[in-house]
Amino acid sequence: MGTALVLLVFGYALPAAAFAGEVPPGTTAGGVDSGGLSPRSAEERLRRELAAQTARSLTVESADTSVAVQFWSTKRFDIRSKSSARHDVRGFATRSGSGPDCIPMPGAEGLSIDAWRIFVKDGEVVRNQKFHTVYALEPRLTCS
Repeated sequence: MGTALVLLVFGYALPAAAFAGEVPPGTTAGGVDSGGLSPRSAEERLRRELAAQTARSLTVESADTSVAVQFWSTKRFDIRSKSSARHDVRGFATRSGSGPDCIPMPGAEGLSIDAWRIFVKDGEVVRNQKFHTVYALEPRLTCS
């Protein structure tokens, strides 16, 4: 019996109108880019490209604002993970605003972090997959 290895669900917190019914840019699943596509087109691309990567069971479903992917397979690897310390930390500026629409914001540092997914088979590392994430800084906003 296969084991459910991965369940990726893309539920978007932003209203669908924010992306005009498209999957947000930069969205990937299993290394397949689906950003900028409609959920239906993303489903078709994921179904086509991921099916080529696996001989196991695969389901892809889409709705107006989401795409869900499920894989079933036989376990081939033990997966470990590690992450770096925060790096490239960038401070934020303070800006001032005024008026009834001004909303004070605390600000946030920008930073980068790396994470690795480590594939182990029979006690040996066979693959490292690196993910680099950059968090944008947000200025502090004071209101008068």
